[in-house]
Amino acid sequence: MTGQLATLIHTHVQASAGAKARVGRARVTGPLVIVESGISTLRARSAITGSRARSAGAIIKLPKPSSSSGWQVNVSGTVVVLTPMNLEYKAMRAQLAQFQRIRHPEGTIFEVGKLPGTPWRVALLVTGEGNNTAAVLAERAISWFQPEALLVVGVAGGLKDDIELGDVVVATWVHGYHGGKEDAGGFRARPRGWAGTHLLEQAARHVEADGRWTQRLPAPARPTVHFKPVAAGEVVLNSQDTPLARQLRRNYDDAAAIEMESAGAGTAAHLNASIPMLAIRGISDKADGEKHLSDAAGLQPVAASHAAAFAAALLAELATTQPASGGRPPPATIRRRDFPPPGRPGWPVPPGARRAVPGTGTDSPRPAAAAASPARWTGCRC
Repeated sequence: MTGQLATLIHTHVQASAGAKARVGRARVTGPLVIVESGISTLRARSAITGSRARSAGAIIKLPKPSSSSGWQVNVSGTVVVLTPMNLEYKAMRAQLAQFQRIRHPEGTIFEVGKLPGTPWRVALLVTGEGNNTAAVLAERAISWFQPEALLVVGVAGGLKDDIELGDVVVATWVHGYHGGKEDAGGFRARPRGWAGTHLLEQAARHVEADGRWTQRLPAPARPTVHFKPVAAGEVVLNSQDTPLARQLRRNYDDAAAIEMESAGAGTAAHLNASIPMLAIRGISDKADGEKHLSDAAGLQPVAASHAAAFAAALLAELATTQPASGGRPPPATIRRRDFPPPGRPGWPVPPGARRAVPGTGTDSPRPAAAAASPARWTGCRC
């Protein structure tokens, strides 16, 4: 085992479990069920007359919507973080505080915490492994929380010799490598791909250049941060001489790491008005036939803590970055959350926006534009 690997294992200290969850309070105000905690106020439209919300331990279960009225959770300043495995979840949770567990009507449990020193509320979720599950749960989280951004934080296998164990890879591009066509002439790739959102990538580059993100690590270390594409499929790769390894080198030679969730999350983000999305991965093995040795030596928790620390530093950077004053004003924008769901006319529309008149193919003008939150009104999201 390399000296670097031994050093990482020797210095790593497991992060604490974090602050205790705080039980929320609930009250009913007509058709609105308002669940209050120390983190946020969630408002849910309920179709059930006289419905009641109550706290059960640390879990709050919101009423399930009906097809006639439905409800919508609207939490400003929220970021959703997907973690594929429990160890990655624990690493990200160690960066947060003031937790509230919230159960989706379909059973999915989110833990909403606050990132200390920032206004961010972070909705944390364990997706399990695989792109399909990640896509479904990302869609569920986006439609429920209406977040400002979506992050995928976890571990990955390294594909390049210059990427060391414990390093962090920020995905500038996600290759969905499983698409293709195979015939008598062989396999021909039909790739799909998703770029990391420019805003998030730029903030991540600033975090790397600043260097202070390592102060968030549970043990002293100086991992290198790489801004490279990653490959996301449905296979755990543990060899450099397999058909998949050769396919990656032939068709996706720029991929620096391989993982199993970011293609699904990228699809969900793309189908939700291209919500800002970025994948951050810590390298826990080299996909070279020795993954079992790295895993047995405890490199997965080390790599997960590195990715989580960088993700927390990225969110802190986004909270402190201010938009430039003066110059050309931003284009007129429409927030996705402000469009009326089907069958629910009258859903709020932002000032100055234009709403299509059903059946006419025309737009009806809205009042003159007013000030809007710069955190959300940053580009056309229609």
